[in-house]
Amino acid sequence: MKNSNTKAQEGIDKLFIEDINQLEHIAIGEGDETCHVCDDPVQEGDSVAVYASRLISTISYTAGPIFCQEHKTTAEMTCFRDRRELIVRGRVGTVSDAATQSTQSVLLAPEVELVSPVGSREAHTPAEYAALRAQSRPANGSHQLSVSEVDEQAHETQTAHPDSRDMHCEIPGPAIEQGMASDTDPADSQTAPDGNDGDDVLGGDVA
Repeated sequence: MKNSNTKAQEGIDKLFIEDINQLEHIAIGEGDETCHVCDDPVQEGDSVAVYASRLISTISYTAGPIFCQEHKTTAEMTCFRDRRELIVRGRVGTVSDAATQSTQSVLLAPEVELVSPVGSREAHTPAEYAALRAQSRPANGSHQLSVSEVDEQAHETQTAHPDSRDMHCEIPGPAIEQGMASDTDPADSQTAPDGNDGDDVLGGDVA
């Protein structure tokens, strides 16, 4: 049983290698960061949760709101179908540039807690996401699409069916602890952390 669990975890970790490589040392501020909930300062070494998103048209993530140790279980995100969104746990580090005499805060040892893939209107825990990917594995044993290929395919679907774009939902904090996500009415949805408002659209199936 232990070996089975280890292999399952290895499979999950493999799915997020791309994400982790991009999120390691991602910039999260200029040294004056505060918690999105309580406005308390976030300092080097602190354990935090960070919202990060990557538009289908870009190759790198952008970090959004930061949640401190006390409030990281209340982290939330608004799901948009045109981007890959994550809630990531890690700790705050700093990088200094001697040439400019500046210091930048970065995320260290990132671990994905929730993921909302391109084309989806729901967030999933890594284990749930891995299970969904396994269900989509071709029965004939042919090549299974990579995460990037799945994102590209979802983007093409959105382009062909514009009415299915930007379906969004707010993910409540307890989802991190319970691995659950719930939809909200588009009229009640909040602006995404990057400031891009979602449009009210017709519902659709999760990609």
